[in-house]
Amino acid sequence: MYALGTFSEGDTHEWLGVVRDEKVARLARLVPGAPARFYDLLQHWGEWEPRIAAAVGGSEPSAWTNEGEYRPRLPYMPDNLYGAG
Repeated sequence: MYALGTFSEGDTHEWLGVVRDEKVARLARLVPGAPARFYDLLQHWGEWEPRIAAAVGGSEPSAWTNEGEYRPRLPYMPDNLYGAG
């Protein structure tokens, strides 16, 4: 089981991350070629979800960092705003 989120390190650029067991991995490192924007990922979810699930399941422990080291961001999606707490 995993979750997706948008993160940054301080005020640097935002990136998509995969969250599992209170740890975060950059989506681009787990799944090369994955969309860089949350909106683009959701638009092609059927294509990317199996690849993400396989990458998460086969990832090395070194790919993951404590989620507290990053700043979570709300993804900007035109016409919609989603959030979870």
